[in-house]
Amino acid sequence: MKKLYTLLVAVFITASTFAQAPEKMSYQAVIRDATGNLISNQAVGIQISILQTTVEGTAVYVETQTPTTNTNGLLSLEIGTGTIVTGSFTAIDWSADSYFIKTETDPTGGTNYTITGTSQLLSVPYALYAKTSGNGAGPEGSGFNAVTHLQTGNFYTRSTYELSDDGTTLAIAERNSFTSNIYVYKIESNILNQVGQTVNVDTPNGQTGDGPKLNINGTKLYHSFAGGKLYELINDTWTEQENTPNGKISSDFNTIVSSGGVINEFSSVDNQWAVTATIPGASGNAPQWDVSADGSVVMFEDYRVGVNVYQKINNNWTQMGNTLSNNGVDINYPRYFKLSNDGQTIAFTERPPGPYVQNSFELKIYSFDQNQWTQKGSFIQTNSRVYDISIDNDGETISFVGETEVGTNGQIFNLAAYTFVGNDWQQNYLNYDQSTNTSNAPQVYDISLRSGTLAYLRLRQPSQIYWQLNIHFVE
Repeated sequence: MKKLYTLLVAVFITASTFAQAPEKMSYQAVIRDATGNLISNQAVGIQISILQTTVEGTAVYVETQTPTTNTNGLLSLEIGTGTIVTGSFTAIDWSADSYFIKTETDPTGGTNYTITGTSQLLSVPYALYAKTSGNGAGPEGSGFNAVTHLQTGNFYTRSTYELSDDGTTLAIAERNSFTSNIYVYKIESNILNQVGQTVNVDTPNGQTGDGPKLNINGTKLYHSFAGGKLYELINDTWTEQENTPNGKISSDFNTIVSSGGVINEFSSVDNQWAVTATIPGASGNAPQWDVSADGSVVMFEDYRVGVNVYQKINNNWTQMGNTLSNNGVDINYPRYFKLSNDGQTIAFTERPPGPYVQNSFELKIYSFDQNQWTQKGSFIQTNSRVYDISIDNDGETISFVGETEVGTNGQIFNLAAYTFVGNDWQQNYLNYDQSTNTSNAPQVYDISLRSGTLAYLRLRQPSQIYWQLNIHFVE
């Protein structure tokens, strides 16, 4: 029996586009066969069900469609416009319960569905919720202020990803032991449109590295999975540039910094990279370091001590203030230090001193003021064991994801965002999600926050290695 992997499934509602709530949802899927080959230019039979309450809940609406994939294996359709099997899409009360989308696919275009997948709408489609609840506030936990919500899914391996600084472009690296496939998508017109071809990278012996990374507007791509590789989008084709250093790259793509403190800069005159400085780098088995958007500020972790930050002034690198030290509690636990794009804000997490309280980590934010690192607002009580942090471009909005509980009832993760208002941090988004996974493996690893676009990666089914990428947008 042929097995399909739905690489990308998108559900997208634009609340602000319509005077009244829309009665349909845009849906996309990139379809592959069991060997990973795209199913291109072929009619595909698909049955879509909206399930209520649980993944095995009652189907309140079922429809069928037979879309045709394009040359990239992408199918596009609108849920709510197909042949109705049962129920009414317009009659769904989105404010009444949790809902799941179940897809059943027949690659031959018929009704012999050979692959089934179910994905939860972690945030109820905002405009539809407003229609059925009678107000535009959105359900608790579903709003990043007023948001639209895009949910993608079915990555067969744990993937890495990154948003461009303008929040309009997304790079996803689907990785395994020997190869990585990098896809770049533009978020536009209610759908994800692939930009250029899929970039295939050989990673012998399971090599790892940083990336993928996009430049400010998503027209350049970088990764260091098997040495530094930089690509430029030329005539809708990702074209590799020669002799690119290895490390982390700035958003303007003019500076690459290695974990050891070697700084390479690109000369537009010579059209090549050159080492321009070496400063004290990061330490530890899994060193953390970061670089500002323009490459003028770099941050290196001093393992078990804190972070040191350096700034380039008149072609000389000088340390910004003293070492920003951690509190010495659980020194082996990663702090997930992050540097804002302007290089003036640092965020990290750690457990406070005193008696151990499970999942009691604080989020600490510091800004550089009068030549020293100064605490910015109150420490944020996360009520979770934090796994990742992301700072928006201006350093005024921050998001984190962490685990709040693992027990007989499953695992709950906490995803939250805070904005600095007045003199303190105010929460503007909070979402709790419970799964059936009772293992100690986290359900959510990574988040990315850029220009009001918030993305995070979530384990789809604990019994399988499927991951979903969920995206929220501020209106």
